[in-house]
Amino acid sequence: MNDITEYDGQPAGLTAEGSQEQAGQRSSPLHVGWVAGKDTLDSLAPTLNPLAVGLMDELVELTLLCPRQADLGELSGPPTEIVRYSPSFWPLRCVETRAILAEQESRKPDLLHALDFSAAGLTRRLARQANLPYVVSSFSLADTRRLGRADARLGAVLAGGEKIELGIIKHHVAAAAKVHRVPPALYVAKRPRCFRDPTHSVAVVAACRLRRWKVLLALAGAFAELKKRGYDCVFMIIGSGGQERRLRKLADQTGLQRDLTFADKQSGVQLGKIIMAADIFVSPDPGPGIDFGGLMAIASGVPLLAGSDTEDFVTDGQTALVFDPTSARDLTDKLSGLLEDRAAARALAENALEHCREQHRPSAMVSTVAGLYRQVVAQFESRRR
Repeated sequence: MNDITEYDGQPAGLTAEGSQEQAGQRSSPLHVGWVAGKDTLDSLAPTLNPLAVGLMDELVELTLLCPRQADLGELSGPPTEIVRYSPSFWPLRCVETRAILAEQESRKPDLLHALDFSAAGLTRRLARQANLPYVVSSFSLADTRRLGRADARLGAVLAGGEKIELGIIKHHVAAAAKVHRVPPALYVAKRPRCFRDPTHSVAVVAACRLRRWKVLLALAGAFAELKKRGYDCVFMIIGSGGQERRLRKLADQTGLQRDLTFADKQSGVQLGKIIMAADIFVSPDPGPGIDFGGLMAIASGVPLLAGSDTEDFVTDGQTALVFDPTSARDLTDKLSGLLEDRAAARALAENALEHCREQHRPSAMVSTVAGLYRQVVAQFESRRR
């Protein structure tokens, strides 16, 4: 039986800026060019997939502009057209831009959408050359300083979270009226997935950058302490970074080598599959961007232990348990609490699922994005007349 709530194809009501589709009426088709950077599809596919599917019902036709090496397998339902480009350094950027525009001559889009910051520069150049409006999505606090000031063709910035939205406004990336908070949406599980088979060892999965040694020391220390106390657990650490070799050595020294598996940093889709097989997910150090691993965990019905409460979807004791990422004792206590009280763990996961259904449902994201697309195009065309 499918355990995922699929997108229902129904609008969520009001779109951005209060625009609303009248019942029974459909807008004319809109053609949007999605622009992806080097790692865009790897990292954002879990939220791009439901968005692409939903936009089809909103009469939005998509063309994907992506690097030649991009793995389209990450997209479960690719856009109707694919244009691949070869990223170039500054001296050849004009050549790169002209080549992409030549591919688009037969079907010029009404709007360009930089799917993340890495695609913003190329999207700006394409919009200038083709005289098109564009929008940019931002999923990282680091973008608020790097996006640069907007030009006249930038119709909207889609901020993935509250802090990102405030940062973009604070650093004058765009006028406040052009900044819209659009939380990433995911397909949501129907019920908690943790502790489903009491005959299996509990799978504890952690994903983070392997850079901050104090964080990694606490993580390994907590795992070793759980084994010392006799809990039947297996562990996985997913990530890459300069401290990986040192962490592996520590795992051997603490007797974890038989119960701990290491895996390189995974694409968003692959990480999601791993999370769906986990009983507990630990996110000690997600970095400046939105913690998609943590968000996928709560959307999958897996209890989340978060090393920070800065994410919009993390509320301590309600959607996740927050711990000190540099304290092995704190993490051990939080993990052992979930292992001892599995009913409480399932209740935590159910609360998080309800939050996802309210705040990260695909229908709301689709309705908002489609409304913004049409609003930006209409405003741009009115200025040209």
